[in-house]
Amino acid sequence: MFSLSQKSFQKSAPAMGGRAMQRPGRSLLNKRIMPLFEPTIEISLEKVQDALDQHYFPRILLQKRIKASQNHTFEAVNENGKKFAVRATPLQPAKNTLKRVQNEVDFVSYLANSRQLNYVCGPIQTKSGDMIAVEENLILVVSDWAKGEPINFVAYEWLH
Repeated sequence: MFSLSQKSFQKSAPAMGGRAMQRPGRSLLNKRIMPLFEPTIEISLEKVQDALDQHYFPRILLQKRIKASQNHTFEAVNENGKKFAVRATPLQPAKNTLKRVQNEVDFVSYLANSRQLNYVCGPIQTKSGDMIAVEENLILVVSDWAKGEPINFVAYEWLH
């Protein structure tokens, strides 16, 4: 593999037309590069369970964490054994997370209520009739559990 240091590159530049050239991308090295994904803000299972107990009836019990990223997704069941998906999002006013989550829930509710798509899992209402619950710095959305099997995104057959 050919390697050329910055000093030897500058020395050879006159031989390549008489002017010094800057390595491609050099200006990016001094700038802050934005990460592709936001860092995950940790939340405790106990905190999510306490918020569920306060806002939902009948009682919904967390089973396991499925995913942790900007939103934490949990598998849950009620006392009758019905499965739910629980989405917990850390409230970050500077990033307008409450409005973003509310817009997403409004859209999913619209699709679920249209009855045109029978596979959309709409949100479950809280005790107060809202579609989302806010508890301290946590936003909760509970939805029906989707029917079927999870999609294996690395497998080719789901594209058919």
